[in-house]
Amino acid sequence: MKPRRFERTVAIEEWECDDVPSPLGRISIAGWATHRGIAPDAMRVLGCYVLIYLLEGEGTFQDANRNRATVKPGDCMLLFPGVGHSYGPPANGLWRELFVHFEGPLFQTLQVTGVLDPRRPIHNGAPVDVWSQKILDIAHTPRLVSAADSSEKMCRLAGLLSRLTADTPALPREDDWFEHACRMLEGNINEPLEIEWVSTGVGMSYHNFRKRFTERAGEPPARFRARARVEVARRMLERDELTARAVAKSLGFADEAHFSRSFRMFYGQSLREFRRDMRAKQKAATELALESDEE
Repeated sequence: MKPRRFERTVAIEEWECDDVPSPLGRISIAGWATHRGIAPDAMRVLGCYVLIYLLEGEGTFQDANRNRATVKPGDCMLLFPGVGHSYGPPANGLWRELFVHFEGPLFQTLQVTGVLDPRRPIHNGAPVDVWSQKILDIAHTPRLVSAADSSEKMCRLAGLLSRLTADTPALPREDDWFEHACRMLEGNINEPLEIEWVSTGVGMSYHNFRKRFTERAGEPPARFRARARVEVARRMLERDELTARAVAKSLGFADEAHFSRSFRMFYGQSLREFRRDMRAKQKAATELALESDEE
């Protein structure tokens, strides 16, 4: 396949990955790429797992879980669905990598059981010639025409990942998962958000995440997000620039009645009562300021 060129990418070659589907998962795309310096703070989020194996050059890796590391040839970076990340060589530098995008129930199970752990995104597979060939033997193969062969390929990839991650210690950042989850729950507050997506982003199963988050925050993650949305709405109402209906629409409430019920649940008063009290306080503050000026 002819290499394609992208911003900050000197060359890239992608390999056909159209095997017969397997119920265990699939490799969606693989190949090699040569990159020049990438802005270290320009994080992106993907919807699948990615293995990045560094062949030549050096650079840095960082992600939304506050992991940051210098990487060198033989290092493998694992990217997780829903977790922001950036990586690349320094300005004016170059590096060459192998990449494999993969997804499916088998790899989700590896994450739930801790084999794939967002707290451990960097691993070392050396020597380079041996481990790069191991990856190529799985990712760059003739098209498979049976589900059994495709499943065997997924098992080989899972085995490689298990060996690669076996001796890498977890990073001691117990509180980071909670901070990252809060940022995700408070972000894009006007759009729908699946809690399962948040649990995946912090490397936990849905049930474990919901339990631990509730213990830490004092309320389930869905209620935490609902509270955050109503708090944004309250601040918008305080500016007294939009109607309740306009606020409800801008923040993704089903309608004004839904907004009103949510507001009462968290603040114990209706929208009308809140605005009446707010305007009374504003009037009192204005009168007090005028009296002070007269004195």
